[in-house]
Amino acid sequence: LVLVLLLSPGAPSAPGPVKRNLRLRAEEYAEYARGDEVVRNHFKDGYDADVSCEPDGDAARTKTALLAAILGRMAEVCREAGVPLVVVAIPSPMDACHEAKDYTAMRVDRARYPKYVPSAVTDAIAAAAAGKGIPCPDLFAPITAADPVALYHRDDDHWNDAGQAFAAKATAGFLVERGLLK
Repeated sequence: LVLVLLLSPGAPSAPGPVKRNLRLRAEEYAEYARGDEVVRNHFKDGYDADVSCEPDGDAARTKTALLAAILGRMAEVCREAGVPLVVVAIPSPMDACHEAKDYTAMRVDRARYPKYVPSAVTDAIAAAAAGKGIPCPDLFAPITAADPVALYHRDDDHWNDAGQAFAAKATAGFLVERGLLK
């Protein structure tokens, strides 16, 4: 038995500017900083524009520190139970498809957000996992090296059948290479 945790930065909640997503993340951070409960929607995550576009900001630093703490606790619980833990870093289609000419969803204006790094969110997930000794296949490079637009649904942020098959094969290869899956 291997517990595989899939972490994705989500995608824009609706077609719209990065500015809107940054505002929403800033509001969430302000609520968190005040000690308010921040969960707004249990079914859809917003795009982590704070981490990808403003990585030096308080919201991004707090979010990545919280991720590391949660993963650390999960690793402890899994170790105590004798269950291997693997975290899979899944890129948002907005980041994975940022170079594709036929990708029609929201794009980041690099002139407006010069600190934008397409792999920033999956890099943060992979770094947090590595810092806690958790194996983590980062699917950003394999997906962007493939035809990323062909791996996601056109109308939302989820993988289509081809994307699911691609990710499953990449993750299974990672698990086999490390002896976590026989």
